[in-house]
Amino acid sequence: MPGQLHDRPLFFSSSVHTNGAEVVVTVSGELDAASGPALTALMAEAASFGRRRVVVDVSAVTFLDAAGLRALRGEPDGWAQGVAVVLRAPSRPVTRLLELTDSCGLLEISSSASDCQQRSA
Repeated sequence: MPGQLHDRPLFFSSSVHTNGAEVVVTVSGELDAASGPALTALMAEAASFGRRRVVVDVSAVTFLDAAGLRALRGEPDGWAQGVAVVLRAPSRPVTRLLELTDSCGLLEISSSASDCQQRSA
C-alpha cells in the first residue's frame, strides 16, 4: 500500500526546494525506523541538486529516534559527503535526541533558541 512501510502508515511529510546556494528540506511528523528509508532517499535527492548546503527544517518534527538521526546525518549511505547539513529550528524532540546522543557538535544547528547550540558553543 502506498505511504506504508512494514504495514505501518508513515507519519511524516516533507518538501524540498532550492533557495539560492542551498537546498531546503522541510520535514514534519515522526522520523524513525519506519520513515528512515524514505527520509534517506529524500536527503540523497536533496544532496544531488549540486548545492553544498542542505538546510533541514525540523521545527515540526514530533518524534526522532536513532534511525531518523542516522538518515539526517547521511549514514550509512554516505549521501552527505561534501554537503553541509544544517538543522533549522529543531523541535524539542530533535534537540533532546541530539543532547542524549552527544550529537550537538556533529550537525550545524540554525536556531537562536536551541539548547543544543548553546551547549556546543
